[in-house]
Amino acid sequence: MAHSNARLRERLRLLYSWREEARRLSRATGKKLAPRAYYAALAREAEYYIRRTRDGEQGHIVNLGHRLREMLAQGETLEQRQHSGRISPSDAEHVRRELDERVERLRNEIGELNAILRAASSEELGGFAQHPIEEYPRRLGVIPEAKPKAVLDWNRISVISAIAVVAACAFILYYTSMPQPSGLSGALNLGADARLYLSVRNEGEYGWKLHVVPPSGPEELDYVQLLLFARETSDAPFRALPPKPGAWEYENRPIVGRPPISLPPTIEAHFTVDTAQAQALDSKPEAYKVEGRDASGRVLFEADTTGATP
Repeated sequence: MAHSNARLRERLRLLYSWREEARRLSRATGKKLAPRAYYAALAREAEYYIRRTRDGEQGHIVNLGHRLREMLAQGETLEQRQHSGRISPSDAEHVRRELDERVERLRNEIGELNAILRAASSEELGGFAQHPIEEYPRRLGVIPEAKPKAVLDWNRISVISAIAVVAACAFILYYTSMPQPSGLSGALNLGADARLYLSVRNEGEYGWKLHVVPPSGPEELDYVQLLLFARETSDAPFRALPPKPGAWEYENRPIVGRPPISLPPTIEAHFTVDTAQAQALDSKPEAYKVEGRDASGRVLFEADTTGATP
């Protein structure tokens, strides 16, 4: 099992290194849209494989937990058999030692797996693996969908061709500056327990990073900020409610610090907000709204709830 964990650690180390290198190259290209978009797409693909690997191992941990509980139950049954005289003390001691060894091995394996899956960077898994960006998918055995764009050689085209290319590039820049579908959608409901229940689904082609607390570093291309708003009456404008510690939860776990929530394609994320802790108005709000905005401030999706507050 230790050998299997070593393979998992190395695979995740390569995946995190791939994502980190793609993000570094995306930032290094500056305003060059084509290569920047290519590297950002590679970073999202790496994130998708990280999520898939982690989710698969979570199922393995559940199975190991079942085996551990079975062994602990066998230990309890052994005690009962010894007390009832159905097994001799010497035989019981022999069986107990074997059970204890197996239980310890399982606990160590589960602990090691959890430590690997808690890692959020290559540094936590042994250090960054330096390779050319094209080498990571080869070592991982995956075929990236993102393809690099060809670079035009301006020294080999005619003046007429150059004018045509410039015109085409101008059109492309105009088109890419227009809002593009994000694939994100949301649903917001207010429960009788005075908690907001937010679902965010990604039906797009690429993954996103959902932030409740604004990141301290530079914003990535896949950045989405979740913003909470409220209004006191139906004719009043919505007012922003700043995120407060303990108010937001993701999958029933408090959101602490600044870690983003990864949202690959076809996946839905579930959040809850304690409105009692999020209140910042003079009276109970009549309605709430959540917006998802990208790094430029463009609203990618919004969801609201109406009706009286409990």
